[in-house]
Amino acid sequence: MKKLLLFFLIVLLVSSCIRTSPIPVLVISDFGRDVDDAEALLYIAKNKDLNLTGVVCTGYIPELRAQSLRLFLSLAGCYPPIAVGAQFSSGTNNDTAVYDYMLNHSLDGVPYEITLHSMLQMMVAYNDTIEGDVEGGEDYDLCYSSLMFIDSIVGEYPDKLRVIVLSQATDIAEYVLQRPEESLLINSFFIQGQATAAVDNKGHQILVPDYSSYNLREDSVAAEILFRQQFVTPMTIVGKYAAYKLPYTKEELSAIADRNGLAGEYMYAAATMGLSSFAQRDSAAFCRIYGCSDNDVELLSFPYDLLTVIAASKPKMFKPILFDNRHLLIGNDAADSNIKDSTAFKQLLCEL
Repeated sequence: MKKLLLFFLIVLLVSSCIRTSPIPVLVISDFGRDVDDAEALLYIAKNKDLNLTGVVCTGYIPELRAQSLRLFLSLAGCYPPIAVGAQFSSGTNNDTAVYDYMLNHSLDGVPYEITLHSMLQMMVAYNDTIEGDVEGGEDYDLCYSSLMFIDSIVGEYPDKLRVIVLSQATDIAEYVLQRPEESLLINSFFIQGQATAAVDNKGHQILVPDYSSYNLREDSVAAEILFRQQFVTPMTIVGKYAAYKLPYTKEELSAIADRNGLAGEYMYAAATMGLSSFAQRDSAAFCRIYGCSDNDVELLSFPYDLLTVIAASKPKMFKPILFDNRHLLIGNDAADSNIKDSTAFKQLLCEL
């Protein structure tokens, strides 16, 4: 009887360890451009089911993004390794693009990502309860070779690593090109964007990037390279129609900000500033999505990136479309968000 009891205790212990083993994730992010990156990364930082093995920051001002992300995550007590990724899209090197980007992503003529970075610096200086410090400069712990960075993480978590692409895919596409054998060790890709079905020259159905998606359109060459991996690696594509189903209101995001201290304050400020900048930058698109006055907007954020992270950690909350018996499509069709239970999902989002 004692041996039987001991056997069941061992089985219970082993199953408990298996069940609680966190999922290793690597995130490709353009942190700072929109608040949904902050929502997604805060969710990972707070979620014991996920192991944030690293983040690659990319897009026009990658070093500033990396520095800002390190400050933001430190406010949440999370210190993952962070790499400075590609500044430009694949095959381009255009300094005027940085100027144009900063000009277009400004608020009253001041680049709002610089304003947000300054805000984070002040928050970290003020918050004397943070574990660790930023002595040695803001580039402390940053890696300046995304290829080596990704390679080390893939090597540490072979066949387990889930790569979550929340921005243009420049760095991960370069890794796929430069390390084709090692890329086979990636467990799966989770891509925020849109995809459509097409037929290749052999008559096979394949997924192709839909360039109505900002992330894919920003580097179409990288998107094409990444989507070739569908023949060897499972992919989950999380589109905008899932996020449209579950927007954050001002009240909801304000409540989340209250629960998350300075990290929450940053998120709320980033959401409001980003929205105002969007209204100045593209008033027609802003009116189409939010209405024509940013002062009267009730919906403050669409959690595109957060839903992509949740797809990697809680896939059962969706009812995805299965493609080619291995890939999952979520929110790629206006007729179906692929959200299983909107009420339960909204509750999860508001517990951030």
